[in-house]
Amino acid sequence: EPGPTLNIPRYQRHSILPDNTGFYLVLDDVAKTHIDWQEIDFNDIEVWKCVIRVLAHFHMTFLNILSEKQLAKSSPDPDKASAHIDRLKDAFRCFRNDFSDCIEESVLSLLEDSIPVMDDFQKEKNERFQKGENITITHGDLHARNVMYPKKKEDLPLLIDWQFWGA
Repeated sequence: EPGPTLNIPRYQRHSILPDNTGFYLVLDDVAKTHIDWQEIDFNDIEVWKCVIRVLAHFHMTFLNILSEKQLAKSSPDPDKASAHIDRLKDAFRCFRNDFSDCIEESVLSLLEDSIPVMDDFQKEKNERFQKGENITITHGDLHARNVMYPKKKEDLPLLIDWQFWGA
C-alpha cells in the first residue's frame, strides 16, 4: 500500500460497481498539508525543482522491481505505439489549424518538434521492455494540475490522478 513516503496520498478504501462502469477511491485528506495548483506561483523555479525531485524519487522507488507478470501486463505493443504517434500527429495538425491565430509560431513549432522525440521515447521504451532494462512505473498524465503542492517547503509534493499510469 503506497503511502506518503512515496508521495502519493494514502489509500483508505474503494468501491467498484458490479458491471465495472464506475468506481471510486477514498484517499487521505491532505488539505492540511498540501494545496492545489491554483495557489502556486509557477514563475518560481523552486516549484519546478520540487516537482522534479519528487518525480525522480518516485521513479527510483519502482525501478526494476516489477514482477514478470506486471511487466507482461503493461508491456507496450509497438504497433499500438506507432498508431498512437500517428493519431498524435493528426491531432496536432488540427490543433495548429484551430489555434495558430492565438499561439505564437515558436510555441507551435516547439510542440511539433516534440512529436518525434515522443516517438523515439516509445521505441526506446519498447527496446527496454524487451531487454528488461531500467523499467519503472510512469504517471502518464503529469502536469501542474495533477500535483498537490506542500504548504511547508521541507515537504514534497504529492502526485495525484493516476488513471493513465503504466510501466
